[in-house]
Amino acid sequence: MPSGAARHARHANRPCRGSLHGAPGCLTGPALRLLIGVSVYREPAGRNALLFQIGQAGPATASGPAVQGPAPPYHAPADLAELISECEDAGLLVLPQIPRSEVPARADTPQVFVDRRTAGALHRDLTAVGRGGEVTRAHQCAAEYWQWRAAAWPQDRHADLHDLLEGRHHLHEAGNNDQAGALTEVVCAQLHAWGELDHEAALIRETLAWLPAGSPLRAAWTQEIGKIAQVQGNYAEAERHYQQSLEMSAGVGDTAAVSRSLHRLGILAQARGDYAEAERRYQLSLDLTGQPAYAAAEDAAWPGDTEPAEPDAQDAQPRGARHAGIASGQRDGRRSARRHNRPNELLCLTGTALAAVVVLIVLSAAGFNRFLPHGGRASSGVPAAVSPASAAAIRRQAAAWAARQLSRGAIVSCDPAMCAALRADGIPAGNLLMLGSSAEDPLGSDVVIATAAVRSQFGSRLDGVYAPEVAAAFGAGNAQIQVRVVAPDGAAAYRNALHADLLARKAAGTQLLRNTDIRVTAAARKQLTAGQVDSRLLTTLAALATQHTLRIVAFADSGPGASPGMPLRMAEISAPGTAGGRAPARPGRARFLRSVLAFLRAQRPPYLAASVRAAGNGNGQDAVQVEFAAPSPLGLLTAGDASTGSNP
Repeated sequence: MPSGAARHARHANRPCRGSLHGAPGCLTGPALRLLIGVSVYREPAGRNALLFQIGQAGPATASGPAVQGPAPPYHAPADLAELISECEDAGLLVLPQIPRSEVPARADTPQVFVDRRTAGALHRDLTAVGRGGEVTRAHQCAAEYWQWRAAAWPQDRHADLHDLLEGRHHLHEAGNNDQAGALTEVVCAQLHAWGELDHEAALIRETLAWLPAGSPLRAAWTQEIGKIAQVQGNYAEAERHYQQSLEMSAGVGDTAAVSRSLHRLGILAQARGDYAEAERRYQLSLDLTGQPAYAAAEDAAWPGDTEPAEPDAQDAQPRGARHAGIASGQRDGRRSARRHNRPNELLCLTGTALAAVVVLIVLSAAGFNRFLPHGGRASSGVPAAVSPASAAAIRRQAAAWAARQLSRGAIVSCDPAMCAALRADGIPAGNLLMLGSSAEDPLGSDVVIATAAVRSQFGSRLDGVYAPEVAAAFGAGNAQIQVRVVAPDGAAAYRNALHADLLARKAAGTQLLRNTDIRVTAAARKQLTAGQVDSRLLTTLAALATQHTLRIVAFADSGPGASPGMPLRMAEISAPGTAGGRAPARPGRARFLRSVLAFLRAQRPPYLAASVRAAGNGNGQDAVQVEFAAPSPLGLLTAGDASTGSNP
């Protein structure tokens, strides 16, 4: 970095220290661009924030010492430190005093900041000389930075929320309200998931203030405020907003949006116990579009047709505290309380209201073709019809798998038809959370059975927020039914935990292969090395090998159509052959079988298998099949969350 005297000599012909008047002319072009970029940030900007303003496109390289955490997709200019010094010497940039503990390791660039009054004056000066577009560009770059940080930086969920809100602010300041609204959708979905309804409502009202009077999005956001009011028990306020949304949609001729508003009014009437009015509203909604309102939600403008979560004190805890609570059984207690304090909604629907819900389900399964124009043929963009018999067969497949494979204590979210199928296959009613017309989110459950109706009901939030991974899938196209794993802390946190669990399973599988008391087939070796085996199986096999020399024949059972990374939960174990390759004598095999079965059945949760049975193979050897229930728990092999780093 140049000395102080050299820097002063370089900028001696640019006198602007302590005065903003004429500032655009007192700096070199690159330094002014840096200053403008820093001036839009509302808090001190570190190296990565600067690179989004003045960096060159391409992955970060060794242009300076690496900063802890993911690298941004930009190169740093060679004279970055000199540009910072130039702005600082001009009195336009300050270096806040940051505690040493908060400075990232090996960071060569200090955090910098432009005073808010100075920033405002700079922006006015630039606008006055016709360069306001440079401020707009800086806001766009800042929005890109905050969204990158939320997606790439390892940090807790509240830090992610902060970053997305900053990105939203910059998009609005850049005049890009369409993208700001899309980011508001993401933020509100997360607040919705946490039950932070007042914060969600405040953001929606702010977004409404940004929208022009004739924007078609005003109706959707107004309806969302009504949903929040309904969850909070303010039915009069909810009805007022639903009616406003309906009138806005009718004013612009949006039939689908009118149908959704009528459906919301039907839900409200049902919540009040006015089943006749609920049926009337549902029928009016159906008559407008030929299909239930929730069936079109996937194609509707944000927001989707869903209710926010119930506020939960535990949801407000930091992520680490929530993980500790889950480990100690608090989560199960919360579920139990929610389950038993709310009667089964399907059983509570009586008379005309139950008939209305059943009509909607049947029409959804039939594809609504008899209500469509063009002689009953689905128009472009409408999924082909699925016969009720085919839909029912797929539903039975999914229900049978869930009854066999899911943990007996698992809470399952499902639509009314799917809940009925699960109940018929033996899953207790107390383990089912019905996603019917009251449409609460699935966050109180372990898995959600994603039928076409459920996917339409929650739209992109189903896999983007609530349930990111598939444990099993049945059928195809719009008729497909997925068993999705619910992410209590959000999709990003779940995927991070799944990745950490995969790395831990790889390490444990490799260690297991070094155990001289365990023999494995070539296929099983490959699965262990790839980290594909459930952590409960890995731990159990390691413990079993302390008592027996054993052979792992195969691993299986991650579920048909499961997402990549879903662990294999079943293993087949046999006694190893003798040195000559022959099987042990029958008495030895019988003792091995009895001992292994006794060991496996004596385990305690989470290492107690869902199924343990004796089995034979083609060589006549006795074997044991052990299978753990879905979904696989994460974190059994890891010590906790990864370090979050600092100052990205």
